[in-house]
Amino acid sequence: MSQAAKIPICHVQLLPLLSGVQRVSLQIFDVLDRDRFEPHVVLQGPGPFGDELRERGIRVHHLPNLVRPIHPLRDVLAYRDLKRLFRAERFQVVHTHCSKPGILGRIAARNAGVPLILHHVHSIAFHHLAPTPVRAFYGRSERFAAGYGDRTVFVNHADRHDSIRRRLVTTARSTVIYNGTDLHRFHPRQGPRFDSPLRRSVGLGRDGMLIYFVARLERPKQPVLLAEIAAELDRMLPEEAWKLVIAGEGSYRRTLERKITRLGIGHRIRLVGWHDETAKAAAYQEADVVLQPSLWEGLSLTLIEAQASGLPCVVGDVSGNREVVVDRTGWRCAPSDAEDYARRLEWLFRRPEARRVMGSEARKHAERNFDVETNMRAVAKLYDAVDVKQRQDRPRRLAA
Repeated sequence: MSQAAKIPICHVQLLPLLSGVQRVSLQIFDVLDRDRFEPHVVLQGPGPFGDELRERGIRVHHLPNLVRPIHPLRDVLAYRDLKRLFRAERFQVVHTHCSKPGILGRIAARNAGVPLILHHVHSIAFHHLAPTPVRAFYGRSERFAAGYGDRTVFVNHADRHDSIRRRLVTTARSTVIYNGTDLHRFHPRQGPRFDSPLRRSVGLGRDGMLIYFVARLERPKQPVLLAEIAAELDRMLPEEAWKLVIAGEGSYRRTLERKITRLGIGHRIRLVGWHDETAKAAAYQEADVVLQPSLWEGLSLTLIEAQASGLPCVVGDVSGNREVVVDRTGWRCAPSDAEDYARRLEWLFRRPEARRVMGSEARKHAERNFDVETNMRAVAKLYDAVDVKQRQDRPRRLAA
């Protein structure tokens, strides 16, 4: 197929970081038929995500007015910029991600005449911990914007069911497709563990328990709680060999460092900075358990990578996690209860065989549910609807 005959599609993202939401777009592009489709991505500005896209030959468009906070003037300008871009590039598919880009992007795409509009819900902006005015505003906005789209993709069943119950989407025009991971890249350790670079760097022998946390150090992941969990665990296991390795960067790093100092728990915790995909895969091979005390989740790529690597997970008991950490694959804890997390980690420390069994069950769960190629092909298949859409005479806005 000639270059001119390719179908131009656009993913509307926001932050130029390489976190979970952005990695989903990369996974979709990995399975996309590039002889048939020409992918583009909208970002607020330059950054590592944009660099990665360009290395893959994907066009990137920067729209500085597309900002994360609610900003009436810049939001109007962002809508204008999106509409102009969609018209100029004659996109046949627009695929939006997350709440703010999803609301503006869907409305702009419909009014620009884009034939097929999809929205991907990675997590709910109006979760139970958000202030009531925020929940109300985003609820009304999502209900309004849904009428401009054709299909909404959720990454877990709980968020879809809640959105249907609240009449934000309809059953017929929404679906669930789980996130996925590379089951070949992330796999259980083969054979016995030997001394390893990460363990040497944190002063932990091969028989000690390495607890691994990897995520942005931002509020949803409760990074400051990590210090409290370590302090509780240190009281339970004061003489035993274990370390908590924290891989990540973000606005809460300094606050976390101060908390570690205040609690006198620095001998148990090592902050190692951001881990890329290669470093993560290596760390999972050296770890014994993954810890993620989330306040809310969509469907954590970290947890499904950990499960693919044959590791039990100790996580916050929130909606998205309930579809990942199921029976016999780890523990779900009261989201902000440091002692609850520490008790589960102590239980795992004292039972190496239970860790092995849980890790084996976690791998089986990942194989059944989280194969990246299978799941991302299901997303890319939604683009096929553009071939049969006949919308020239349809109203600009559909009923939700």
